[in-house]
Amino acid sequence: MAGTIYVAGSSGTEMVGGYYANYYTQTNMIYALITTVEELLEMMGIIVFIYALLSYISSYMNGIDVEFHIMDRKKQRLIT
Repeated sequence: MAGTIYVAGSSGTEMVGGYYANYYTQTNMIYALITTVEELLEMMGIIVFIYALLSYISSYMNGIDVEFHIMDRKKQRLIT
């Protein structure tokens, strides 16, 4: 699904924008809207892909623990 949205935005809307720019001009509000829709579809495809990856990861993991340890380089010991 994410790939379909992304490809529709990048290829499909790019073709429409190229067709419009060929017959009219790129300095037009309609062309700006076409390119905005193109970028929006590409970003939506990326968002759906990231959401799918995070959903997949969360189904196999219960949680994540992150710890940071700061070392004192001169004394080579942990600072708590």
